[in-house]
Amino acid sequence: MTSGDVVSETPCVLCGAADVYQVTRLDERPAGETDFGIVPGQYQRSVFRCARCSVFFSVHDLFPPNMYRRQYNVAKYAQRMKETYLRIRNLPLARSDNKQRAGRIAAFLDQRWGERDDTWILDVGSGLCVFVGEMKDLGFKGFCIDPDPLAVEHARATVGVDGAHVGTLEDFDAEREFRLISFNKVLEHVSDPIDQLARARKHLAPRGVVYVEVPDGERALSIGELRDREEFYIEHVTIFDGPSLRYLAAAAGLQCTVLESIHEPSDKCTLFAFMEPDR
Repeated sequence: MTSGDVVSETPCVLCGAADVYQVTRLDERPAGETDFGIVPGQYQRSVFRCARCSVFFSVHDLFPPNMYRRQYNVAKYAQRMKETYLRIRNLPLARSDNKQRAGRIAAFLDQRWGERDDTWILDVGSGLCVFVGEMKDLGFKGFCIDPDPLAVEHARATVGVDGAHVGTLEDFDAEREFRLISFNKVLEHVSDPIDQLARARKHLAPRGVVYVEVPDGERALSIGELRDREEFYIEHVTIFDGPSLRYLAAAAGLQCTVLESIHEPSDKCTLFAFMEPDR
């Protein structure tokens, strides 16, 4: 693993600037990283940082284009989605990222609208759907989107979501608007997070908000070595700090009305933000 003044041939994946520098290069899979079946001798990737918008980003060609349609969940959960879902749901509040997330979002929504039974939420990239399960238990209506049919089947059968869509926001045609659209640890996985965030705007109800959580690379590096931090694992295209998350919001036509950094019970360093259309 090396670092230095190496410049990426790829411009910044977030703002397009050419002024980027290498933070480190990894030639083997970190011990805690999910094994996606990459041949050890072929594991090579670099982490760069943009001097303009300050986002971190990982450069490699080790994932197939359709990774999130099935392979990701199979590798991540070894086809034990229900078992994993129930284990995480049973964590006590003090150890649960999801319960704490649901609590702060519920408090925000209660302050804005009061009633819960008419508040529809849409979770994009729902995965195990733990968050929607927590929100449903609090009295909210939960809808989810995920590109993996396995995840959506799980959301319907195990979580009992009020609505589910296999696909992405590009092909999502909802019959309703949502008071909250959430991207929980999702935007760091996609090649164009600005486009994804911008697409959410047309599905917002009046006074609706977008909630975003992304890895906080700046805080993670203050705690440990990059290769040992989950925030920088291979599946993350982008890793943020406060300025780069604000840049992302503004580029998507949104503004951060709340932005905070937290160190979660799972040891993840996370930035969360409530965003609203920049009118």
